[in-house]
Amino acid sequence: MAKSINNGDMIHINFIGRLVNEEGEEEVFDTTLENIARKNRVYREDAIYSPLLVVVGQQWVPQGLDEALEGLVIGEEKTIEIAFDQGYGPHDPAKIKLIHRREFQKEQIQPKIGERVKIGHQMGTVLNTGGGRVRVDFNHLLAGKNLSYDLTVVDLVEDPTEQIIALIQRRLPGSDLTETVVNFDESSKKVIIELPERIRFYEYLQFAKSGAANDIHTVIGKYDEIVYLESFDVYRFSELPPLEEE
Repeated sequence: MAKSINNGDMIHINFIGRLVNEEGEEEVFDTTLENIARKNRVYREDAIYSPLLVVVGQQWVPQGLDEALEGLVIGEEKTIEIAFDQGYGPHDPAKIKLIHRREFQKEQIQPKIGERVKIGHQMGTVLNTGGGRVRVDFNHLLAGKNLSYDLTVVDLVEDPTEQIIALIQRRLPGSDLTETVVNFDESSKKVIIELPERIRFYEYLQFAKSGAANDIHTVIGKYDEIVYLESFDVYRFSELPPLEEE
């Protein structure tokens, strides 16, 4: 008998997310499947099309979807209907604000109606640009929308090493972590991680490592120290020219 998914389980899912309007008509807005994205004209060049990592109960996905994952089994296909209050919440008129044009000038942004912009630490959608102020909606794009998800539980990640690598992969989407080495020091509650040399110079790597360390501590819980180990083969660098002295 297949194991049911429980709160706290780490799983991968494939999904097709749809917006549902008042007439019951549906429109795909997101998916983990490249062929579906292309077919529905929501394909993005910068997106990674692969199963999504979810730790059930961590609210990495909308609340209604998170709750619906419990009790499913690997390979099961299910359609989940989610009302807006269990998705991205209601559309809040208070989050529509008038922003002075000089704020956009500081960011070197020429606002256009319908464009997504970042002002300060908030993302919003430009509604109009009349006069010296710009009207921006800072609600989530899916706020107030009813949603539908066709989803499949792809697998359950139970091996401790695979769990660590999966959490790092979440912070470094699309990276090849096949040569990652993970060691556990249970006596001192420590995890020692050596990442592949090829990704050591990735942009924002330090932020990704910090975020992964926090995920490991939060999700797995039993480790108090996360150590990233770097080693270098000195023979590979022995033929490099010496630094010139000034």
